Amino acid sequence: RRKVIEEIGLLDEQFFMYGEELDWCFRAKKAGWKVMYYPHAEIIHYKGECS
Repeated sequence: RRKVIEEIGLLDEQFFMYGEELDWCFRAKKAGWKVMYYPHAEIIHYKGECS
């Protein structure tokens, strides 16, 4: 949600790969937002590129 980004900011680019999402979720939770995890979500990379 846009309101979350406005409230806690974007991902912190100073974190090494993949750590920034965890930090962002901790900040959202600390700000009172509900953080949910859905283990069955699927993502398709159409260009076949990844980090």
